[in-house]
Amino acid sequence: MGQSVRLLRPAPRRRQQSSQPGDKVLAYTDVYGGTYRVLKQVFDAYGLVSVFTDNVSPKAFESLIDDQTKIVWLESPTNPLLRCLDITAIADITHKVGALLAVDNTFATPALQLPIDLGADYVVHSTSKYIGGHSDVTGGAVVAKNDALFERILFLQNVFGGVPGPLDCILFSVASRR
Repeated sequence: MGQSVRLLRPAPRRRQQSSQPGDKVLAYTDVYGGTYRVLKQVFDAYGLVSVFTDNVSPKAFESLIDDQTKIVWLESPTNPLLRCLDITAIADITHKVGALLAVDNTFATPALQLPIDLGADYVVHSTSKYIGGHSDVTGGAVVAKNDALFERILFLQNVFGGVPGPLDCILFSVASRR
């Protein structure tokens, strides 16, 4: 979850920013509880508008996306109900208005699903769960579809200091070889 906070947090006005007051974040209702709390209780205070749909149909997303939508946030499968959303169709709809698509791929993992190949701009993984061995270590990862998008993540990582320590890296390395 910590990585998703870095993805969406508004930046100071002097830099190119991911979002600004009045921008809309569209998400499916069944998201990780921490994501919901960040969107509703933290980002709303920055003036971002969080809109949720409880319909998995790409048409439902299409009806809610407008010029103010800057990012669409999905989990597929969702947490906790494990609903599957059509990432490719929602990516097409999202990109038509110039918005970005971020997918939390924690449950599927890169072993089962590659959202970038399905049209996502960003993919977030909780490395604490399946990737890291489920409780050995706490962490997250953000993947971007290109260097321009990843530059923003690197900037925010530098500002907030969100990097794993040496022991965490060793534990992730060991877990990835299991």
